[in-house]
Amino acid sequence: MTASETVKEAYREGNLVPLDATTGIPVTTTGQDTEGLALLNRFISSLLGFELGEFAMDWPVPPSQTSPVPARFPILPKGTQLKSDQWPYPPANVQVITNLNADTTIYLTQDPEDGARVQLSNIGDADTYNLTIDGNGRLVKGALTVTDTPGNLDGQTLFYRADLSDWQLVSTLTADDVSPFPTLYDDLLSAATFIRLAPRYGRSVSNETAQTFARLMKRLKSQYRQSMPEPSDDPNGFFLPASDMNRRGFNFTSGLGS
Repeated sequence: MTASETVKEAYREGNLVPLDATTGIPVTTTGQDTEGLALLNRFISSLLGFELGEFAMDWPVPPSQTSPVPARFPILPKGTQLKSDQWPYPPANVQVITNLNADTTIYLTQDPEDGARVQLSNIGDADTYNLTIDGNGRLVKGALTVTDTPGNLDGQTLFYRADLSDWQLVSTLTADDVSPFPTLYDDLLSAATFIRLAPRYGRSVSNETAQTFARLMKRLKSQYRQSMPEPSDDPNGFFLPASDMNRRGFNFTSGLGS
């Protein structure tokens, strides 16, 4: 469904508005559409990193130290050397922080988990150099590669949809945009929006709506649970920001947020 349709379904979920006798579409005002769309966007945004997926760790591209004294950067477990070509290959669930001094290509992980995220942030020159994001066998916003300036990519979040094999852009939905999630979660979004609307209209949430929300939220969290890397050979080691964690003695355990 489009965001507009989801909002109208939310009002209808709580019987806040009538149905049009001819079209069968819930009858909402412009003000109600605006209010509902804002609540829908807030709900989707609140999922990322909490019920859905994990918090993102920083991944500088390229890595560069600013300390006036010699130092290892990034900080790595004892005895670990950072390969010179390692930084363009970020794992999933990272915030790529760009400070480019040349045109650069990053290759996303070859085997992303459903619901993995990559956030893009720029702290350097915004327009001189280009950043190319290669899906590494998957799509990125519907294409094999995406090339743009860091300034234009700044603030974007990519969300991996395994059912589409696509890193999709997560953005604030307009009325005609579709949900970033599969259609089986349409009822979750409309129920969640109504739950936020209900107290504003002096209504309570029915058991049926609450059960629908709880059932689909459990399904959403299960589908998009992420594995988290943990050092297995050094209990006090730092997380290793590298694409080849499996080959460096890391175990993968079930993610948080369950």
